[in-house]
Amino acid sequence: MRRTQVIVLAAVVLLGGASGVAAQSEQTYLRTPHRAQIFVDGGIAVPANPATFKDFWNPTLPFNIGAGAAIFPWLDVNGVFSYAKFNNNNNRTKQNVGYTGIGEVSGGSLTSITIAATVRFLAVPNNRANPFLEVGLGSFNNKFEDLIIADPNSITQETILEKSAENVSGIATSVGGGLQYALNERWSSYVKYYYAVNLNKDFRPGPIVGEPASVEGGNQQFSVLSIGMLVRF
Repeated sequence: MRRTQVIVLAAVVLLGGASGVAAQSEQTYLRTPHRAQIFVDGGIAVPANPATFKDFWNPTLPFNIGAGAAIFPWLDVNGVFSYAKFNNNNNRTKQNVGYTGIGEVSGGSLTSITIAATVRFLAVPNNRANPFLEVGLGSFNNKFEDLIIADPNSITQETILEKSAENVSGIATSVGGGLQYALNERWSSYVKYYYAVNLNKDFRPGPIVGEPASVEGGNQQFSVLSIGMLVRF
């Protein structure tokens, strides 16, 4: 349901932007090619797959920063660093592992770091409002924080349960689209929706929330809706 809401919101934004492009046919923006650029964006990321990742980790606020250049007026090539920390739904996890006491739950977060190259195809480079398509390819690294249930009544905060999952890395892919708006010849703002798939079948968040043998692994997948700013030099 959360993923559907994000997709619907992104579609509304993109359709609104497309109508804006049509309305601005006479308001052209002459884009200078071969210009270096830096950008930063952030938004909301929603877990999608595997099911354990979707059900037991909360949406988060990812952060992206990058730099690149306009190769052609219609084509940008960029390098991007992405950071997202998905917090574990501690209450749901506590129920799932079968613990019914009053022990306090901490940890269990999943940090995903990605370094990738992206290619952005701009539909109408000379317009201020510019729909675009973007694809990315790079590498990712996932790190799990230990999930700890501790006894709050113990002076030493004795650990009742401590669980973790194996850290994984692999190939990161993404595909998405959005709308870029030129504020002037240097500054642009943009809104973007993309779907990320981190390729490694050994991604198994299940050991934190259940028995390892009972949970299947799979590629990590999540959707992101973000807004950002870009400046050219």
